[in-house]
Amino acid sequence: MSTKVFGFNKTKTDGLHFVSGTLIKDTIAKHPHLTLEVLDTTKLTSNIIYVARNNS
Repeated sequence: MSTKVFGFNKTKTDGLHFVSGTLIKDTIAKHPHLTLEVLDTTKLTSNIIYVARNNS
């Protein structure tokens, strides 16, 4: 609704694009100084939040 009514995310040209959880996890795994925390908030919303932290 927000993409059509309010114009958020500018969907008119290419539509929405999403990054997969696998791509995020694989990318962070290649960097040993980073850790990844996954916050699954799907009980309240459809969002899964990925938090990458620098441990160096």
